[in-house]
Amino acid sequence: MFLVLGVLLSSLGSFALVAYPRDDRSTEASMKYLVFGSVTSAVMIFGLTYWFGAKGSTLLSELGGLGGLPLAAGLVAVLVGLGYKAAIAPFHFWAPDAYDGSPVFVAAFLSVVPKVGAIFALAQVVRDLPVGAAGWPVIVAALAAISMTYGNLAALVQENVVRLLAYSAIAQSGYFLLGVVALGRSDLALPSLVVFAAAYAAMHIGAFAVVMLAGRDLRDFAGLGRTRPAAGVAMVFFLISLVGVPPLAGFVGKLLLFGTAIQAGYTPLAVIAILNSVLSLAVYLRVVVPMYGVPKATPSPSPWVTAVWACALVATVALGLAVQVLLAGV
Repeated sequence: MFLVLGVLLSSLGSFALVAYPRDDRSTEASMKYLVFGSVTSAVMIFGLTYWFGAKGSTLLSELGGLGGLPLAAGLVAVLVGLGYKAAIAPFHFWAPDAYDGSPVFVAAFLSVVPKVGAIFALAQVVRDLPVGAAGWPVIVAALAAISMTYGNLAALVQENVVRLLAYSAIAQSGYFLLGVVALGRSDLALPSLVVFAAAYAAMHIGAFAVVMLAGRDLRDFAGLGRTRPAAGVAMVFFLISLVGVPPLAGFVGKLLLFGTAIQAGYTPLAVIAILNSVLSLAVYLRVVVPMYGVPKATPSPSPWVTAVWACALVATVALGLAVQVLLAGV
């Protein structure tokens, strides 16, 4: 029941936030988000009735002896409902339009809070499922590969930085699933999810803060590294951290995820993830290269925006350098 309530409550607030500007673009984005969210949430609720009907309990801890059609139906429903919240391909279709139609600070919120919550909710669900039941690890591994590959390929052709970061978020969902698929098979699974979630939050919030300063389109980033050197350096750090370049937080998070996937016996999936990390370098260089070209006029930055990207930069670097301190507490 908390799973259902969490999805519904976070969705209602998100629909309203996307529509907040009350213009044509935000209204269209919110309607797409609402329709897609309503359908996927309904599917999840319907599928979970199989679990309740089979076990007579709403507790996830009671799922240990579940099997057959009830288990499969509920699992598919959970993947649809939480896959939508986490923007996992192929349940991602709302994300680029919702991010682009909403204010940049709302896009930053949508890219981090609902996604991380949904990933950990999915981790909680599969942790209580029978090991290998209904082939869920293979299904989750396939979703991870699809999400990583599709997200990076789609991001390669974007001229709008917000949409580029939206597809980047879809790809990052695939990396998260490396930790989910290894739950119950690797001791690194949960720590890797925690570390990568912290790194992901810092990187994406920081990147969106710089977008608030520069603008939504790639041409708005022309010369940013020359006119705003500190913001330019911060953006470079966020983007190369998303690639997984050491010693930043993204590298540590991805290294742990790759290790946990290999430890759990999913070496081919780890190889796909590594190749996608290489591909993502081309994605983020599309933002970095114009930043050090011919400068264009940029507005004076808000002190709050500067504070956000500065704090995110500190977190991105500190998590990469001091990850052992965080792991010791997990």
